[in-house]
Amino acid sequence: TPLDALKVGLVQCLAMIPGTSRSGATIIGGMLMGLSRKAATDFSFFLAIPTLIGAGVYSLYKERALLSVADIPMFAVGLV
Repeated sequence: TPLDALKVGLVQCLAMIPGTSRSGATIIGGMLMGLSRKAATDFSFFLAIPTLIGAGVYSLYKERALLSVADIPMFAVGLV
């Protein structure tokens, strides 16, 4: 439910504590909120998608001065 998603998303904030696993926090948090192990794990991996995309975009933005058009094939292979 949307309320379960909000609760697990808030538990994910615990991963900002150094040394805390983001996926571990969301899986354990989901299970403590009453989700099944499979549902908590699936949701944890779905939460990772925007997190990883955001981190990748931010990293590319920070290092934009080092990038060139010649890097496009390397990124295309990595994307595939």
